[in-house]
Amino acid sequence: MSDMAGWAQADITPPLGLPMGGRGPKNTPGAAVLDPLSAQALLLQDGRGRRVLIVSLDLIGLSRGQGNRLRNELAAAVGIDPQAVVINCAHTHSGPSADADHFIPIAPVSAALADYQQLLCERIVPAAKTAAERLRLVSVTWHEGRSLIAMNRRRRMDDGKVQMRPNPQGLRHPDLWALDIRPAGAGSSGRCLLFCHACHPVIVYGFAYDSISADFPGRARRRLSTGEAIGVGAALMMVVLTAWERDANLLRPRRSQGTLRLLFLDEANRLSQDNLGVLFDLCQNLDLQLMIASPEVARSEGNTTYRLVRRINDSGQEEVIVTGRRVVAKEQSADVGSS
Repeated sequence: MSDMAGWAQADITPPLGLPMGGRGPKNTPGAAVLDPLSAQALLLQDGRGRRVLIVSLDLIGLSRGQGNRLRNELAAAVGIDPQAVVINCAHTHSGPSADADHFIPIAPVSAALADYQQLLCERIVPAAKTAAERLRLVSVTWHEGRSLIAMNRRRRMDDGKVQMRPNPQGLRHPDLWALDIRPAGAGSSGRCLLFCHACHPVIVYGFAYDSISADFPGRARRRLSTGEAIGVGAALMMVVLTAWERDANLLRPRRSQGTLRLLFLDEANRLSQDNLGVLFDLCQNLDLQLMIASPEVARSEGNTTYRLVRRINDSGQEEVIVTGRRVVAKEQSADVGSS
């Protein structure tokens, strides 16, 4: 029996007016929605039929009581032991105070918040059922790499006291893990990418204190799911490249020149100039040869653009003419060869 997996997601964006979590005053009401909050369910089954359900929520957290209730309902919905259910909260600080049960001694849970807590189960459990219904044969690969987006926020000041301030030289956890799950078989479509990195999602409330957002984990998911993961997804690209090079070195004798690494990117016209700039910098830092299929980026400074023209010559034979152009400065370019 082979590995199987199914996945699904549901919208858990709260109504406006609920108290926000992850900040000092617990009564700050949500006044706007910058981007939706999601619940994602992934059901895994190994070759011996053992199952585990992983659920990720765009929430600051859940109280112990809430977590136990949700875990039991999820386990019953997909027919597994509650101990085989993993509930992860992305810990966005720009979502509802879903863990308000922790603060009952300070302030009771409002009726509106209690209704939302019930709504969570009504949205999350069906997503798990859908994941079970979508169970299919898959191939699973595991990747490990590094990401440097996190920042230590404990800094010793001149007076010797430690304050909550950015500390670029402080300790941080650089590890990034990614689980790549792809349907097996020719013609299969869809893909599930599970990634994990220790970094506090506290970006949004620095500029939109009372707005609802999944913060950077939500943006990373959206960029990855649309194929536009250049800025946010750069770390995952590094994971894959590192794995490729490691595997290549294991399968052949060591060579001083290392691995020739090529990255092919289609539909690059959907990328903004900022994203293209990040991509070019990344490839330069990784000593990576990038090949892009898109005429819209032909004028990108510092890169060579090749134009391929297929035609039938006078002898009736098909030929492809390749010309290269490298932009070295604005309004100035140099031909680098043709064949």
